[in-house]
Amino acid sequence: MGFPDIQLLEPLADALNVSVLELMKSERITEKNIPCDDADHIVTGTINAIEYQKRTEKKQEKSIILASIGVATILSIFGLLIDSIGWTVQNVLFESVGVVLPVVSFSAFIVLIVMGLIRRLRGKSCKRILVAAFIFEGLVFAIFLSIFALALFGFPGQQ
Repeated sequence: MGFPDIQLLEPLADALNVSVLELMKSERITEKNIPCDDADHIVTGTINAIEYQKRTEKKQEKSIILASIGVATILSIFGLLIDSIGWTVQNVLFESVGVVLPVVSFSAFIVLIVMGLIRRLRGKSCKRILVAAFIFEGLVFAIFLSIFALALFGFPGQQ
């Protein structure tokens, strides 16, 4: 269920040739004079439905973000465990930071962007997912650069 922006209720009601109250109730009201209690009940019900919808969407966005980050983390750990058997610290850092981390983080970034675009196409809010995608990718990039610098400058004598 979706609700239009509050500023669009009057123009939408005029375009549909119904009252704002009828639009909020989603059905025709045949009475000329509506009791205040009925109008209050309709408005309160609409507000509650909107608040419920917003809470549900926030939960879904959080779930998508956490699932994407979780998958990226699990894949990174799995890659580290497989690739680090018998390797030196330099090799593990190179493989995890130079190969696994960028590939997994970019994959998670793409998944978040696609999920945001799908939500946008469905007419839902995608701002939080897109912001989370860019923040996640920025953090991973910062971690990548810091570990790369450590590997490059932290091991003197290595060429």
